Amino acid sequence: MPWYSHIEATNKTAALAGPWCVAGMMVTEYLFDDSSVAFFVSSIPFFFVPILLYVFGLDNVKPMGISEGFEAIATPEYWRNFARIGLRMIVWFVASAITMFFVALIRGVINGGI
Repeated sequence: MPWYSHIEATNKTAALAGPWCVAGMMVTEYLFDDSSVAFFVSSIPFFFVPILLYVFGLDNVKPMGISEGFEAIATPEYWRNFARIGLRMIVWFVASAITMFFVALIRGVINGGI
């Protein structure tokens, strides 16, 4: 059984993924040009992986065809999962926004803007 099969996406993990994404993307932005391949590659562990593991959850990410996708939308289980994922997305976004607010505040104090 792979190591990542034990990871469960919860509201707490989504809240912790927010600051991780902000900190990692700040470092990535500082080191690389926004349009470079290195920027995209370095954003994988700081943005895409935390979102996939801790916000969406691997148990909710399943490859399926178009017909299977339309059939899945009609089930109550899909909408229960959709509500949980939606809440985790909101938690992640709010945690990211709060972190970015404090980062901007600290940057302003350090640079003498405040």
